[in-house]
Amino acid sequence: MGVGVRFHWVLINQWGDHLVPDGIQRLREYLAGQCQASLPEKLPNDYTLFDYAVDRFGFAYQESGDLGPDEISLLRQVVRWSGMKEIWIDYPFQYNERISRWFHKAGLKWSVGGYLSAEPYIPNWLNEKGVIVDNIPQKRSIDESFLGEQYLQQNLNFNAWLSKSQKEAVWSVLNTQEGSTCTVVLPTGSGKSSCFWLLPTFDSGLTVVVVPTIALAIDQQQSAIKRYKNYPNVNPCYYTSDENSQAIIARIKNKETRLVFASPETCVDGKLRPVLDQFAKDGWFQNLVVDEAHLIETWGARFRVEFQILSGIRKKWLASSENRLRTFLFSATMSHQCRKTLSDMFADPNTSIEYLSQRLRPEISYYSRRFNTNNERWQYLLDAVWNLPRPLILYVTMPVDAQLLYTQLKDEGFRRVDCFTGETDDDERKDILDNWKSNRTDLIVATSAFGVGVDKSDVRTVIHACYPENLDRYYQEVGRSGRDGYGSICLLLPTHKDKKIAEGLGTKMLRNKNIIQERWNGMYENRIPIDGKEYVFKLPMSVKRLSLKGQRTYKQNILWNKSLLLQMYRAQLIELLDLEIITPIDSKASKETWITVKINFPPDDIDFENRLNDTCLKELAYFRKGFEQVEEFLAPKCCI
Repeated sequence: MGVGVRFHWVLINQWGDHLVPDGIQRLREYLAGQCQASLPEKLPNDYTLFDYAVDRFGFAYQESGDLGPDEISLLRQVVRWSGMKEIWIDYPFQYNERISRWFHKAGLKWSVGGYLSAEPYIPNWLNEKGVIVDNIPQKRSIDESFLGEQYLQQNLNFNAWLSKSQKEAVWSVLNTQEGSTCTVVLPTGSGKSSCFWLLPTFDSGLTVVVVPTIALAIDQQQSAIKRYKNYPNVNPCYYTSDENSQAIIARIKNKETRLVFASPETCVDGKLRPVLDQFAKDGWFQNLVVDEAHLIETWGARFRVEFQILSGIRKKWLASSENRLRTFLFSATMSHQCRKTLSDMFADPNTSIEYLSQRLRPEISYYSRRFNTNNERWQYLLDAVWNLPRPLILYVTMPVDAQLLYTQLKDEGFRRVDCFTGETDDDERKDILDNWKSNRTDLIVATSAFGVGVDKSDVRTVIHACYPENLDRYYQEVGRSGRDGYGSICLLLPTHKDKKIAEGLGTKMLRNKNIIQERWNGMYENRIPIDGKEYVFKLPMSVKRLSLKGQRTYKQNILWNKSLLLQMYRAQLIELLDLEIITPIDSKASKETWITVKINFPPDDIDFENRLNDTCLKELAYFRKGFEQVEEFLAPKCCI
């Protein structure tokens, strides 16, 4: 333990049985420098909230050996969750001005007589005036669990179902016929992952789970490993294009794993693609699972063309498997329009079934306030970070804003904090996720790239220092809190600048007719026909429109060309069939991205861009509706 402030604590319970004696004794030992002897290996799931807060503080204090901002914020959590107004503590002789200043920021008071107390957090700067935000979390979810069948224990090492909905969803999945598509919607924390974890225990072949983020692939693989006590040959793994990719591919080729987590990109145009093509022909590839499938409509429709192309490749795999491959789509929230879109993409007529169980989360308490500038918001945001319970996620929209807030919090003295964005590299993502799940990190500053489907049940606070572009995104992100059934605190704190950023996040559409025609001409004039298939061509993504020669970068042109094809796809002008990356003979040249499409209109139609107009207007109206819902949410005119 490092050199730091040393304390002698004497705790007196003034409120009967509110405090657990064992917890008090552990707190004494932690602050006396005896963390090593007292700390458990991890925080058990069945802790009381006070025990949990005490040991979370103990872990942090053991690591630092000092009372810094992180430890003081956690100490505040201990005092607030103790249920006591004040605790008498022998005044430490090394208590200094710096610690006194941090105590004040965290709403902690240490009287001359040695009484430690924590002021209730009542931020009157919020729209909701005079409300105590940080009361002891109460159990808000209803326990719907009941004893499970023998196969549940045998196959996944679970004793009970979490709800009847979970059991019915599993029944739907296990009884999905070959060649069919099954859509399952279960609320966050209802055990939807167990539905596809069971698949390799009832099938002899390969199950591939397509996930939107590397973080989710890592998290799912780590969680799944624990489940196959009686099925070691399932051997779950995740595939990413890092330095270990060749070893993972070898394991998959050798059939040393029967459950693989991967991104849509690796399945569509990565090294995993030819392996899956062959396994579909051999019959070894039996189940295709898409987790967080609602993102196909949002992320896929706007900037990840691989999500859309996955549906075309799935048709190839289905044909190669002689119509035996089963497809599963999972999400916690899915609108009617989203279900229709996914059914059109991933299901054939009369081969689709759905199991839907959606409800509002009862755990979340919502608070909000909008600000004029970042500077105006910063002090109030920092006030919330000092006073609200951990674990805490602080969401922003842009990676540059995440890095700025992360730096500001580090400058404030916080150390148990990480930053996670779409620009975070693979190795760092693994470390961040491991620290987060093992409670070595208390606070994550992140963009939407973090948290999708990540199984951490004890998140107590989510703050949005941004303006979500729609309520779907906001509800998904606040839904990462309170998954243990206890209350959580969610603050929405946008600025006017954030609102402008959100307005720019609508569907990336080309609207200038000349630009649309130039980009299409550039791709079509460089097409490669597919023998024997009418109106099916390979189109290059790297070509520039004539007026941009020498101006746009290679990546920018690929993004805009993909954006146009997605726009045309949503207007049903083309079908997206395949994507491949070709390595040129010249090793110094860049790799070429080609997308195979089927054209559903006369390709020499000089006015085809008018066909995009109706789709464009509908999408803008849809985006505007979601944007206005966030605006209504921020206006304190009615109960959420």
